[in-house]
Amino acid sequence: RHLPEPIGGDEIGYRCVVDIEGDKQFTRGRRQDSNILECEAHSYDYSGSKGVVSAKVSALFGSIEIDKPADLSVEVYKCNQMASDCSQCQGQIDDVYKCSWCTATNQCTLYSDSCQSRLVASEKTCPAPTVKSITPTAGPVSG
Repeated sequence: RHLPEPIGGDEIGYRCVVDIEGDKQFTRGRRQDSNILECEAHSYDYSGSKGVVSAKVSALFGSIEIDKPADLSVEVYKCNQMASDCSQCQGQIDDVYKCSWCTATNQCTLYSDSCQSRLVASEKTCPAPTVKSITPTAGPVSG
């Protein structure tokens, strides 16, 4: 498709729409050439507890929807919903999703988030677990 030329070079007329479970979130779009629209980098959020959700993407020029490819979607994710402990965070999802374990908060977080004490990708050793309780506290000696 050919993207309309913004009037007076004003690129603000373009917007990208990311529809996450019915919640439409907007970012500024920039026309690269007559066929390419680049969406501004943005941190998305959603209310669900799923670790990863699929979101549909469309493009607006002003208030007019100019493109909504049926086969275009993006994955939106929450590191802390995908991993509840360090070994899950460092071992399974860090390479694909750029998540890492924050030892200060004991949470799996996006690597770019601020964390004063985080395990780096090359340092895959998680801190030793802490046993907080053992249940049951009583029982037969023979097991």
